[in-house]
Amino acid sequence: MELAAGFESRIMPLLMRWDHNGPWLPPYYWPPVGGVESFRRFRDMLHEAGHLLGVYGSGTTYTMKSLVNGYSGRERYENEGIGQITLRGPRGERSMAICKAIRDGEGLCVGERKSRKILAEQVEILAREKVDFFQMMDQNLGGASFACYAKKHSHPPVPGRWQTAVMRTFLEELNDRIRKLDSEMILGTECAAAGPYLSAMPFNDLRDLFALRLGIPVPAYQYIFHAYANNFFGNQCVVWSCIDCAKCPDNLQFRLARAFCSGEMLTVTLRDSGEIDWGAAADWSKPAPAQAPVIALVKTFNALRRRYPQYLMRGEMVKSEHKLECGKYVLPLLQGDSQEYPAIASGAWRAPDGSIAEFFVNFREEEAEFTLDGKKIKLPPLSVHVLEPR
Repeated sequence: MELAAGFESRIMPLLMRWDHNGPWLPPYYWPPVGGVESFRRFRDMLHEAGHLLGVYGSGTTYTMKSLVNGYSGRERYENEGIGQITLRGPRGERSMAICKAIRDGEGLCVGERKSRKILAEQVEILAREKVDFFQMMDQNLGGASFACYAKKHSHPPVPGRWQTAVMRTFLEELNDRIRKLDSEMILGTECAAAGPYLSAMPFNDLRDLFALRLGIPVPAYQYIFHAYANNFFGNQCVVWSCIDCAKCPDNLQFRLARAFCSGEMLTVTLRDSGEIDWGAAADWSKPAPAQAPVIALVKTFNALRRRYPQYLMRGEMVKSEHKLECGKYVLPLLQGDSQEYPAIASGAWRAPDGSIAEFFVNFREEEAEFTLDGKKIKLPPLSVHVLEPR
């Protein structure tokens, strides 16, 4: 609640590692690890204050055995004949596509009715529990279904367009089930929804952090799809293995500024102390980011999203027609060379009425100077210059 006051906005805690079997051990999530009553008290406290509640899922995998605790799903697997509906490789081998370091298991084939029933039951539980957002397809990046070559399933025995058709229909059915329960819960995925699934998952975890190790990411998704789906900054889960935070203590401010200019809603991750952290799974024994500048930036960004929803919520990202000249911001990486970025984060947006606004962010704690079409502009610390709509 303190952060909500500091941000001057509603918040949505997005719970990770909340599922009772352990983190990322799908498909059975309920009851929560802390107990049903504790979960409901937390939910009610948020809702009564006007806030929202979100939870993570872990896609369409069936966990046979956890590699991080003692959980085993094998007995249920055997008793319910789960093996008949899981993915097969081209030689008939059983397959699990992702997160093999934390679990043994097999992927559920969404082409099979029984798989869809198992997954739908979990969605319905959360809808009844008045959860507002379920990132169900975390680890099914983009909402994709995994390849299946099974010869006895109700789909062709090779990957193909049937996968997209089945997943799209399945997601639409899930949303129908949610609405029939008088719930407004939204479904989402990791790395943003692929084109065919936009209508079913209009709010997603669009993190570009992985690309920071390879070069300067281009917000191509926002250029193409932002008018149809708003996404958020994500849990930034590989900061600790990517960015040298000690050498670059304002890198979270830099990343938040990039996200704002790309039209993303903003997220922060928290330590056990309640402090804002660099990202999920960061080392709590090392210093946290400076709190005040992060809170100040998010507060400013939220105010601008409310002031300019026609651009930052309903608009489409466009290429700037102006010449920006500014210094460089160096992002030191733990592996490989450092990356250089413009010292001013910027983004141009076109509203549905055709008007364009541009945003220029000084995310650092000292005054910045930049030149726009030859005109010098001084920007106070932690502030945004808005080139008014034209």
